Amino acid sequence: MMTALASSPTQRLAHAALTVPPGVRIPAGVALIAGGAFLWAKPLTALHVLVWAVALGLVALAGIAVAGIRRQALPSTAAALALAACGVACVLLRGPILTVLPYAAAPLLALLALATVWRALYGRHARRAVEVSRAEPVRTLAWALAAALGAVLAAWWPDLGGLALAGAAGVGAVVAGVTLLAARRVARTAGTPRTRWSTVWRWTGAVTTVLLLVASVAGSVVIRCAVPRIGDFYEWADALPTTPGVLLRTEPYDGEVPAGAHALRILYTTTYADGTIALASGVVAIPDAPATTARPVVAWQHGTTGVDRTCAPSLSDRAINDVGIPGVEQMIDRGWLVVATDYPGMGTGGRYPYLIGEGEGRAALDAIRASAGIEDAMPSDHIMLWGHSQGGHASLWAAQIAATYAPEFTLTSVVALSAASAPLTLAERITARGSSISGNLATAYVLLPYADEYPDVNVADAVDPAARVMALQLSRYCAIHPTIIVAAIDGLAVTAWNDRNPFNLDVSAGPLRERLELNTPSGDFDAPLFLGQGVQDEVIPIEIQRAFSARQCAAGKDVVTREYDGYNHNGVIAAGAPLIEDMMAWADAVLAGEHPTGCVRG
Repeated sequence: MMTALASSPTQRLAHAALTVPPGVRIPAGVALIAGGAFLWAKPLTALHVLVWAVALGLVALAGIAVAGIRRQALPSTAAALALAACGVACVLLRGPILTVLPYAAAPLLALLALATVWRALYGRHARRAVEVSRAEPVRTLAWALAAALGAVLAAWWPDLGGLALAGAAGVGAVVAGVTLLAARRVARTAGTPRTRWSTVWRWTGAVTTVLLLVASVAGSVVIRCAVPRIGDFYEWADALPTTPGVLLRTEPYDGEVPAGAHALRILYTTTYADGTIALASGVVAIPDAPATTARPVVAWQHGTTGVDRTCAPSLSDRAINDVGIPGVEQMIDRGWLVVATDYPGMGTGGRYPYLIGEGEGRAALDAIRASAGIEDAMPSDHIMLWGHSQGGHASLWAAQIAATYAPEFTLTSVVALSAASAPLTLAERITARGSSISGNLATAYVLLPYADEYPDVNVADAVDPAARVMALQLSRYCAIHPTIIVAAIDGLAVTAWNDRNPFNLDVSAGPLRERLELNTPSGDFDAPLFLGQGVQDEVIPIEIQRAFSARQCAAGKDVVTREYDGYNHNGVIAAGAPLIEDMMAWADAVLAGEHPTGCVRG
């Protein structure tokens, strides 16, 4: 009885292993240890192997039943056929099963927690605490708490839950291998009194695990609380007007506002690239000084913040300070009206046109139209289109469609800073590098919006089945929120040991390549253009700006191109960077009709 009471799953495995000849047990143990260590470091591969292992296990059990072994446990042919069918189904439905597995981690851990509590309260250890260990129920409850906390984490972060499940498969294989190699020693410990040090070890493991999980849950709460909540302002229950650029609603913006200005959030109509009506939000900063004439308008297009609706700059408190809009204080000092769109799908629901030029450009122009509905805004029909990174791409697109989409405006200048002016080239560079933390995040940001926009772009074809949940979650993490930490953990887990690439992108041909080419701005507009970028840009290679500048120069356009040695992607637009003064001086010259003509590089 004592042996049965004290026997752990590992010890029971050891007893079973003793029935296996050493010539089989020892190689199997070595193989399990080596395979488990390999899989622990390669979570996506481990998930694939896990499904295959389950399938083979089910088929093996079916074979055992057919062979007549342990007939009391598996007496019927029907059971054998059912097991075999389940094994075959695991292989045939491997993709859907791999997609479901990360979501299964939370309920499995919750069931484990409940089972562990039941064992502590009503199991034989609880009934015979004097015989076994008075502390056993308490330790068991500690492990139950750990399982419950793990279930909470897996529910909050299913991508991390999938990684944990994969890691557990690797660790389980290592433990099984060690147990096989040390079968006699482990089996002999069953029923023997625990030493003081073994008790300390068990308590240390339980307490450390619980503390780590408590810290993880607390950190998750902090991260989740830092994500802005979508308020009622961004919802519109009634039918949308069919006219783009209609101002639907305003409210005071409660974030940082430049001195001498006040700001409003706006909700307005725009259109997607396919012409369907859409809902968009943004921010408008209005100088406090009364205007005697219509104000020049600078429409700012923000860079990449993410692709989830919670990533909207207007939800943050930095949408219109010098972090959100470089040079905004100088703009207000000059009496300009500043209009900053979120684009549709940011803040509001719906599709988000990430690097989808027509959709971005329309949102920018319609935000200017909507600002005319603000009582003291007084926007001029002379507009400036400025943006950084993704916003540079959006500004170039808005400029090239302005004459046809918004002919009531006169385009006076275009500023594209560190512009993503070659989406296909960026995609080719990312895929050539293979899996990387930043590359995986950028791929998710592009792939899912493109799949939403274009029916011929299929996510299932471009993502490893074991990484589909991860890809979906990556698209929900904002670059401006603490959730980016979780994205970094995802990326590190699949890149640190050269795991299989989560994305199977091929941009050499096919629909995705065609769509990326379709969204490359042509630069076909007549307004003066300012291009500026840091030479050490780690996001957009400087060669992309150089190539776009060369095309504009060859076309005889008025373009000023500036490169800033020692500056990276965000550093080039930081407060005090020389680009800001150069950009504002150039804009002043344009408005005064004194800007340089032709191609100017420096």
